[in-house]
Amino acid sequence: MLRRRNTAGLNRIKHALGKKGAAMPVACLAASEADVGRLIAESEALSSEKGFVLLLDEKKGIAERLLPAYLNASVRFSEGGAKAARIQLEMLLFVCGSMKIETAISGCGIKRNSGFILFATSERLLKDFLKKTASDALHAYSLAFDPDIASAVSSEALMH
Repeated sequence: MLRRRNTAGLNRIKHALGKKGAAMPVACLAASEADVGRLIAESEALSSEKGFVLLLDEKKGIAERLLPAYLNASVRFSEGGAKAARIQLEMLLFVCGSMKIETAISGCGIKRNSGFILFATSERLLKDFLKKTASDALHAYSLAFDPDIASAVSSEALMH
């Protein structure tokens, strides 16, 4: 028997990301000799409406929350319900599980220049940041969400 399932959440993500899907965000564990202020300034200089760089403290569990936080922030921005003025701050709210920007920054924002998580919405932004700040990528991860695959998996799950 085929059960109907509400796919509104998946449809909201597809709409937020557009027809092409996610811009293949990437993340890495990085280290740098630059001071934290310079790292933050460079991340802000590279960020625009087309993509952004977000620096996070290297805490247990943060890496696993990056893609869901990115998707939720994208949905919030596309629907006009964001609490923050910039998408990277909205994502930080989701990563930290806080709806207060100050709490999210103090809880999950970068605190030191060695051992931080670098999230970028494209590989080009990641490479530009590493080059401009003379940072080293210690471990790199590609994060992917394909709405078509998610739809297929969701539909397949309904059949069983």
